[in-house]
Amino acid sequence: MKSVFDIVVIRDTTRKGSHYPSYKVTERKIATATTVESAERLIRDHVILCCEYYYMMPSIHSFRVEERPLDTLTNGCYSIRIYDKEGVKIDETMCSSIIDDKQSYPGRTPEQIRFKPGDIVEFLYKDEINLGFVVSCPPTVELTMRIKAKGFDMDDTDDAYTIMTTSDYASHRHIYSVFVFKPQFKIQHAVENRLCEAYNMFLCSD
Repeated sequence: MKSVFDIVVIRDTTRKGSHYPSYKVTERKIATATTVESAERLIRDHVILCCEYYYMMPSIHSFRVEERPLDTLTNGCYSIRIYDKEGVKIDETMCSSIIDDKQSYPGRTPEQIRFKPGDIVEFLYKDEINLGFVVSCPPTVELTMRIKAKGFDMDDTDDAYTIMTTSDYASHRHIYSVFVFKPQFKIQHAVENRLCEAYNMFLCSD
């Protein structure tokens, strides 16, 4: 099935004050391309344009390229790729999320898992970037094979980090790998200490 690549820019709407523990963002589709290569070229062109108008550049958080099928009604994507504010690729999904094209999650290699338990990360949830700590990572290829050998299948929803914002497990969310980022701003000591203490308390309660 033919597909197109929608390019989305995520922008930080914070104008003053601290970003953490969370800040609002907006998303806007800026272009559609017919190939990944064209999409990446358009992202670089957008970055150059924003550099010419410097006031636009600091507000860019990241870019997302969503591969979607043509001539069909679906909310899913064949693939999602994410790029930093400079247009450098960060990560991509491992399998399709389209119902009629569901693929089995293959697992990630250790090199493809960007964070480890205890890491403080940013994650995108709805229209907000939140700060939290990782408690579990997407299953590796080896673990995925063991799970499938027991008769269980896995799909795109398994390609996720479990992230918490407090020591209470009720605060946890399962966040797709492509929506998890390194913190882009300086974290205040009080916020960092609170998250580190919460992670240690979580470990002690486990």
